[in-house]
Amino acid sequence: MDKGTILVVDDDAFFRHQYGDILTEAGYHVTTAASAEEALEVLANENFDVMMTDMVLPGLSGIDLLREVKRRETPPEVILVTGHATVETAIRALKAGARDYLVKPFDPEVLLHDVHTCLEQRRLLNENLHLKRQIRLFTAGQDLAALLDMERLLSQAMISFLEETGGGRAFAFLKNGRNEIDIIGTEGVSEEIARAHALRLMELKPECKWFQRFSAEQLTPVVEPFVDIRSLYFFPLCREDHGQGAVVVFNPDAGDFPADVYEPNIRFLFEQLSLGFSNALRYEGARDMMFTDDLTGLYNYRFLQNSLDQEVRRCERYGATFSVVFIDLDHFKEV
Repeated sequence: MDKGTILVVDDDAFFRHQYGDILTEAGYHVTTAASAEEALEVLANENFDVMMTDMVLPGLSGIDLLREVKRRETPPEVILVTGHATVETAIRALKAGARDYLVKPFDPEVLLHDVHTCLEQRRLLNENLHLKRQIRLFTAGQDLAALLDMERLLSQAMISFLEETGGGRAFAFLKNGRNEIDIIGTEGVSEEIARAHALRLMELKPECKWFQRFSAEQLTPVVEPFVDIRSLYFFPLCREDHGQGAVVVFNPDAGDFPADVYEPNIRFLFEQLSLGFSNALRYEGARDMMFTDDLTGLYNYRFLQNSLDQEVRRCERYGATFSVVFIDLDHFKEV
C-alpha cells in the first residue's frame, strides 16, 4: 500500500534509480525527473507529499526549484541533497524552505527516516489546518444564528457562503408585503442583474427546505450582461414552508466552482442561516409591536428613529443621497 507520493529530481540516472528503488521498496509511490524544468512540468499535473532534489542540476538549480515549488498553493515538503556540503549551502537550503538537507553518500535508513519525518510533519500541519478551518466554520455559523438584524444577517451570509463555496459574486433578496422582490445586498453584481436572476429563480419554484445548485441552462434566458454564469447556489429563506427570499452565490469570474467544495460545511452554514432567519423574523415581529401606537396602530416616534438610522446606513453603503420631508397634518384625528 502506498504511504505517500515522492518526486525524486536528479540529473544522475544512477542516483535517481537508487533513491527510487529504496523508496519504492518502503511502500512509497515514486516519480523521477532528470532536471528542475522536467520536475516543474510533472508538478503542474500532479501533487506530491515530498520532493527530493539534488542541489546541482542542469539549468535551474535545486535551490531555484525549491523556491519555485514553495510558490505553489500546496507545496510538497522538500529534501535537498548535495555531494559538496558546506555550512553556507545548508543555511541557504533551510532559509529557502527545505525541510531537510542530506549529504551524499548517506545511509538508506537516514533517507527513509527523513521522508517519514517529512510526512509526519505534513500530516500534523494538515490536521492543524483542518482544525482551524472547522473552528472558523463553527464561528461563522454561530454568528449567522445569533444575528437579529436582517440586513446584517444576509450580508454576513453572503460573505460566509462566498468563502466556503469559492464563489465570486452573490446577492440576497426578500419578498415584500406586495410579493415584490427587494434586493437586500449584493457582492460583485449590480442590483439590476440581481433582480433579474431573483425573478427567474422564483419562476423555477425551487425547493424551500434545502439549498440547491442550478446550472446556466436552467437559468436562461435571464439578462445579457451576465453571460459568464456557469452555475449558482440557491440558499432559500423560508417561513412556515413558504419562500420569503434567498441568498444566491454565483461561480467565480474565472470558471466554475472548485471541484473540492465540501458540501457538509455548506449544509452546516445553511442550517445556521435558517435558524438565524427564523430568529430575525421573530425579532422583527417583536420590534413591530414596539414601533406601533397601541391606540391607532400607526408607527410611532421610535419607528421614525430606527428608520432614519437604517436609511442613513444604506445611503452610506451605496453612496446615495438622503433627504427627509416632514409634513404636518392639521386635525389628524379627523383625517
